Amino acid sequence: MLKHKLIRLAATACAVMLAPMIAYSATDHEFKEGHFHYSDEALANARKDVKMVDINVSMNGTDARVLFLKDPNDKSTFAADFSIEGERFEGRIKSFGSSTRAMKKKSIILKIKGEKWKGYKNISLNSMGSDGSMMRAWMAWELMRDMGMVVPETYYARLNINGEFIGYFLYIEWLGGRFLERNGYGAATEFYQATDATYCGDFRHSHEVDNCWTKLAPQGDDKSSMKSFASAVRSAPMETFDKFVAQNFDDDSLVNWIVTNTLVSNGDTYNKNYFMAKSDKTKKWRVIPWDYDLTFGQSFDMFVKFPESLFNERFQYYYTPDLGVFNPMKAKTLLNETLKAQFYAKLKHLIGKEKNGPEKTFGWFSPTVMHARVENLAHVLEAGQVKQKYGARSPESYDEQYDAVSHFGLARPFYLESNLFSTFEWSYRNTEQMKEYVAFTQGKDLFPGYLEKKADEAPSSKLAKASDVKKIKADIAPVGEAKKGLDEHEFMAKLLEKPFTGRNASVSSDDSLVVFDPGYGYFLTRLDFKSSYKVADFQAEAEGFKPPTYIFEGTSPDQCIQRSWVLFSRIPSLNIKADIMLEYFDEHSQKNELGGIKNEHAVNLWVHKGEAWMPLMTEVNQKSNTLKTYDFNLQAGRIYRFIACAAPESKLYSKPVGR
Repeated sequence: MLKHKLIRLAATACAVMLAPMIAYSATDHEFKEGHFHYSDEALANARKDVKMVDINVSMNGTDARVLFLKDPNDKSTFAADFSIEGERFEGRIKSFGSSTRAMKKKSIILKIKGEKWKGYKNISLNSMGSDGSMMRAWMAWELMRDMGMVVPETYYARLNINGEFIGYFLYIEWLGGRFLERNGYGAATEFYQATDATYCGDFRHSHEVDNCWTKLAPQGDDKSSMKSFASAVRSAPMETFDKFVAQNFDDDSLVNWIVTNTLVSNGDTYNKNYFMAKSDKTKKWRVIPWDYDLTFGQSFDMFVKFPESLFNERFQYYYTPDLGVFNPMKAKTLLNETLKAQFYAKLKHLIGKEKNGPEKTFGWFSPTVMHARVENLAHVLEAGQVKQKYGARSPESYDEQYDAVSHFGLARPFYLESNLFSTFEWSYRNTEQMKEYVAFTQGKDLFPGYLEKKADEAPSSKLAKASDVKKIKADIAPVGEAKKGLDEHEFMAKLLEKPFTGRNASVSSDDSLVVFDPGYGYFLTRLDFKSSYKVADFQAEAEGFKPPTYIFEGTSPDQCIQRSWVLFSRIPSLNIKADIMLEYFDEHSQKNELGGIKNEHAVNLWVHKGEAWMPLMTEVNQKSNTLKTYDFNLQAGRIYRFIACAAPESKLYSKPVGR
């Protein structure tokens, strides 16, 4: 078995090719890409014109100042006149917010008196205050819309109040009767919203419907239909959950929801931030997703207080599909073989591995298409961040933000491919959520004979006690070969005797190369070559979460990123110049490689080529946690060791991201 694993590991580490990803570029360009593919239609769609609506508001000057100063939970409104796409309205204006209430830039609601705009009296303008790039929610809605999901209309709005530019906002269609009507639902359609609470709308407990679901339509307090559905979700066997989904859900809304959350790394859902609609025609349910600002690498820090827990400079792209709280719908989808196959097929199509769907979405989430989309949006949105009245950013800060989104688009497909479709396939059965699922179901779904065999030992309550859970877990054999308690990734790390390592090759048709760890799926380096070559074959290694073993004299290891890198060419005759990008981890306050570094912009790379340490001019992105040096000479036969430290010389060699 070990021999076979090593053979598969070697095969996985073979040549993969990625086209040039020139960060900070101000031009549109197409990359030659050999690892993830995409359709011409998907690339053209990423470069399409971005709709921007002008909204001009006239109101009392004092009211205009107070609007962004008062607590957004204050329900008071102010009189105002609106001009929207040339149409004039009278009404009221107010600020609102939930998690964004601590930010200067509040979200806004325009309440129209009399005539409606596009059939709506309420115009919701999301401030995007939690997203420094202003791209994340828009891209998530675009992805779901292109997948054919029922989601609200969204487009950007340029807001001016009394002739003063306030900023760019995201118009999100009001989810109510008009939304249902526009999507073909009748007047008797039932529409529910999950309560915004930590544990609520996740269908775990029988009493949760009254407390956790607000009925929006039709009017009335009768929630019997939702209660029946919640009970059926909990009791439906995992083995036949695909049949339950076919009988109770319209189209692929459940699987598509999980696919979207997996791609954009959204964990702030499954217990809140979604709606459920039951058609009065088909009598089936549909998931209506909601709230996608904390995605595309935005990292929640559970170890600090609000608002820093949500609004921080942390970043990640390495969460598996079980991200977010436990929900029986998600659990049974990921454990049912038929639904899991659908889930995997959709992911492969969207990242550009299998052309098993529409042209428009083939490679929608490939690095090439994602980079083109981010560059396109950056041209449109930069002025909104730099010049907006509340919460403005510097041009350098905005460059960091949108470049971090671009890095997510590069790294996420590699991570998903490595973890879901490669040497050690990710298994939901081996996760912490799986243990919670076993406790929730007492093993009935996964191991139908287990509880019958242990009937006398089974607890009488619906949820197992901690001791019972421990016993159940102990009795269940791990999937695959037993490895003395190590999971698949830990086993491979032991096998390689290094935390992260990878090797990739490219041919002369390409001028960029990404090296990633084939087991963890972590990005190791990107080489943007400056001259042609016949074959490039590089190996990269990273020792993470520990001080560099070797440093230059006079520097404390605590003032260095707690990671070091090794890079070398495996082609004896290759001498080439390249831009080199490396990364480090800063996921949250308890999991990062910052050591004692307080200012990441003070860090620069140092290289040892066999003689002495030399500093390198370094471009630092503290948002995506990437370090880049330009025009580096890579000579065959040399091993290059890199460290990143904040030494006194750093201010001469380090600079923030720019374009």
